[in-house]
Amino acid sequence: MGRGCNRLGVSVEPARFDRFTRALAANQSRRRLLKQLAGGVAAAVAAGLAGRRGARAAVCDPGYFPSVNGCEPCPVGQYALAGDEFCSYCPVGTYSDTPGSASCTDCPEGFYSDTTGSVSCTQCGTGTYAAGTGNAFCTDCSPGYYASVAGSASCDACPAGTYAEDSGSNECSI
Repeated sequence: MGRGCNRLGVSVEPARFDRFTRALAANQSRRRLLKQLAGGVAAAVAAGLAGRRGARAAVCDPGYFPSVNGCEPCPVGQYALAGDEFCSYCPVGTYSDTPGSASCTDCPEGFYSDTTGSVSCTQCGTGTYAAGTGNAFCTDCSPGYYASVAGSASCDACPAGTYAEDSGSNECSI
């Protein structure tokens, strides 16, 4: 049998060369087929996702989010604006105690919320205060000031002749 040379100049027997070229051609056909199949699968998956998105593409009212069952109310501690795809947790300093809320409510003076998704606010203890609304924490009264009532929006100065040496005092001493 004679020998031939491939493109690299390597000597190859014709029978082996024929088997090699047939295998290569078959392999290329398989690759082409796999590419076509992969393309078809990708198109089918994309179409399925588009169909699923289409089914969930309902625009819901404020306080509601789209689900497979239509529009559902956001749970307490969460809210949604019109057209939102999901509910968001209320930020610190706010709360929502009603399902289906379109917004969260700021904690009132003297109260705070230090976590997201709060369903209520916590009253500041004595010796602390929370001025204004939407507080994420209470502040200790400074030395010379006190807050004898829980839920204070400010601290009172100690009366003349008395003092509060430490911060966070709930009374003044003589």
